[in-house]
Amino acid sequence: MLRGVVDSLEEDWAIVVLDDGQRLDWPRENLPPDVHAGMAVVLDVASAQATAAAVGGGVWVGKVGRRKKAAAQAAGVPIHLGDQTLHWPEKGALKAGQPVAVCMAVDEADTTARRQRVRSLLDDIFG
Repeated sequence: MLRGVVDSLEEDWAIVVLDDGQRLDWPRENLPPDVHAGMAVVLDVASAQATAAAVGGGVWVGKVGRRKKAAAQAAGVPIHLGDQTLHWPEKGALKAGQPVAVCMAVDEADTTARRQRVRSLLDDIFG
């Protein structure tokens, strides 16, 4: 799984900043219901066939890319989502050319914890 935050909502896209430093422009039409900027999210990968009926509410179907160099393997498995590439940390069962569904879910507990950390930092800075 990858964790991150919906940084902002812009026109047709949700800007998702992942904890590992990646940025993903996620189509707003494929967001889970009631997602807002500042919410923590979790991304997971599933078989595209198993989730084909669920395209929309939190699912974006993509394709596993080829790893070109040994150094690139350290960055993870490339998953092509439209014209973007998400580097998935798990290397195991994902094979080049395989269709996959990247599934997004809101993590309410992590959203609350992140907001509390930000409030605490602001309190430390501004007293």
